[in-house]
Amino acid sequence: MPPHHTVRPHPPRILGATAPGGLVRADPGGDATALQWLRDGVALPGATEPVLRLPPDAADYDLGLRIDRPGQPARFAPARRVRPAPPQRAESLWDEVLDRGDGAVPLDAARAFRGLGLRFSVQGAPGVLIDPETGRLTLNADLPLAEQTITVIARNSAGSVRARFRLTLEEEPGAVAPDALLPGMWQLDPADEEGALQVRFPVPPVTATPDA
Repeated sequence: MPPHHTVRPHPPRILGATAPGGLVRADPGGDATALQWLRDGVALPGATEPVLRLPPDAADYDLGLRIDRPGQPARFAPARRVRPAPPQRAESLWDEVLDRGDGAVPLDAARAFRGLGLRFSVQGAPGVLIDPETGRLTLNADLPLAEQTITVIARNSAGSVRARFRLTLEEEPGAVAPDALLPGMWQLDPADEEGALQVRFPVPPVTATPDA
């Protein structure tokens, strides 16, 4: 007669990779009539099967498991934290050249990164602002510095990554005084919004002659 093995009930557990898009499995610790997956202590709608595929676009929450048995109080598995992967660089940020006096110039810095739950900050750029949630930079073309390196940092609960670019401010070219123009020299017409060119042609000198 084969030996009889008795399986002792044990505390319920969550098995598998608790990462966005991961596959987890419930270990009820014994007989169970029902189970319920939880997110931050709140029941996930329809999540009552022993195997659960975690959503790929959510992170930074506690995954829990409730086990129900007839005639007994509910038991809970220790919650496990669902953490995102560390952020990564998606593309480079191009160097920017602006004319001094252009004022506030927007720039989408978030496109340089990919990851879940990203927050953004900026370093090394006095007067340059960034929205911590959207990663939208506001460059200040009125800064006194001619050149500066701007560092954008994207971080989440798993780590951080940086991207750098150069900001150059150029002086707006000034108008040339009319008496400094030589014959045949071109200049921008300040009265023309489309930036039309006008040319100065040589004018023959006028010689005064005495009255007869």
